[in-house]
Amino acid sequence: MEYRSLRGSDSKGLIELIFSVYHDDPLSMWFDSEPRKDELTVLIGNKRRQQSTGNVSDIIALDGKKIIGECEIVRVGIGLGLIGVIIQKSHRRKNVGSTLLKITLNDAKKLGIIRVYAEISLRNDIAIKFFEKMGFSMASAAEANLLRKAPGSKTTILAKDL
Repeated sequence: MEYRSLRGSDSKGLIELIFSVYHDDPLSMWFDSEPRKDELTVLIGNKRRQQSTGNVSDIIALDGKKIIGECEIVRVGIGLGLIGVIIQKSHRRKNVGSTLLKITLNDAKKLGIIRVYAEISLRNDIAIKFFEKMGFSMASAAEANLLRKAPGSKTTILAKDL
């Protein structure tokens, strides 16, 4: 298993990972409906631009040449970051997610991030348990209201100090 920063040449592999995870487990994804390839191409281009400005750490896991996981943290304020993890179903429960998370949180510290948030669908019990196992706990109501993508969304916000 190899872990490294996302590169421009990884776009195709990352798109394949996102489609694979969405089809295997749509509840684990942030999309309301199946994503389109052109949307993902734009999303990944934006990630790469943010990476170059020092506002994002985006780490991938590879099994051979295939991307089987990704963990990204985006700076959302002074000292604050929002994190997301996706792992191909066949590689879950094999420490890929926890390794990706640890590497990304270490990078987050280098970016000056001191508090990290994860927004998770209330229907995604597996992700909630994963983040809790990794030391995240329920964010305050005030923090959750500021960070939620949409008011009234059916998500929970977990937080961790670094």
